[in-house]
Amino acid sequence: MELKQYEYVSPLLNRYLPSDEEFYAWLRGNDVPSVISGIERVVPEIIIPRSVSLDTELLNIVTENFHKPISRRVDGQVVGMITIGELFTGYSKRFEFGMQLLKDYPLNLEPMEQGFQNDRLYYLTSLLMGLFGVEADIANDARHHFRTEIAEFAHKTWEKYRVGSSTMPHKINPAEYERIVSLHKEFSSWLLSAKMSQINEHQEDSTNDYMPSLVFGTACAVGYVTKYLENALKNLEFKVHKLSKI
Repeated sequence: MELKQYEYVSPLLNRYLPSDEEFYAWLRGNDVPSVISGIERVVPEIIIPRSVSLDTELLNIVTENFHKPISRRVDGQVVGMITIGELFTGYSKRFEFGMQLLKDYPLNLEPMEQGFQNDRLYYLTSLLMGLFGVEADIANDARHHFRTEIAEFAHKTWEKYRVGSSTMPHKINPAEYERIVSLHKEFSSWLLSAKMSQINEHQEDSTNDYMPSLVFGTACAVGYVTKYLENALKNLEFKVHKLSKI
C-alpha cells in the first residue's frame, strides 16, 4: 500500500504517526485495496492488540502501587484519600468495557447499501471515540496530578533533550498527557460528522462519500494514542504526600 492513498485522511499521518514506527510501517507495508478494508484491518490488527497491552499496563500499575494513597478530588477539591490501586482499577474496568464492545463489533463493512453502511460506520466511530474518551480521561487526570501544587504524579525519567516550555525550559510539563487530551478534543468533532452522515439526500448521497475516510482517520488516532498512552504510563511514578487541603 502506498502511503499517499491515506495522506488526506488524518493530520496524524504527517505529524505524529511517523514517530510511531510500528504503526507507520504497518500503513506503508500493507496492501489495502480500499479505505473500508483499511478500517476492517486496523481495528483487529492495531487497535485491539494495543488496547490489550495498555490494559495490561494499567493492571501492572495497580499491582505495583496498590496501597499508595493520593488525594481524592471532587471538582478540584480534596475529599479524603484514594489509593493508586483503586484509581487505576477504575480506569481498567472502564477501558475493558469499551474494548470488549469494540472487539464484538462486526467489521464486515463492504459491500452494502450506502445508508446502512453509514449507520454501521457511525456506530463504529462511537465505539472508537468511547475508548478514546477513557484514554483521554486517564490522561487528563494524570495531567492535573502533575500540577505543582498537587505533584502526586511525576516522570521517572526526563531526557536531557526535552524542554518544558519555550519561556520556562526548566519546567517539566506532562506534555504526553496534554497531547492525548488535545487529540481527543480534535477528533470528538469527527463523531458529530459521522452522526450527521446518517442523513442522506434521497436514497443516495455523494456528499457522504467522505465517511469511510473519516472513520479510518479516527481509527488511526485511536491506534496511535493507545500505544502513546501506554508508553507514557510506563514512565509514570507516584509521590505520596500527606493529605492537605488547598
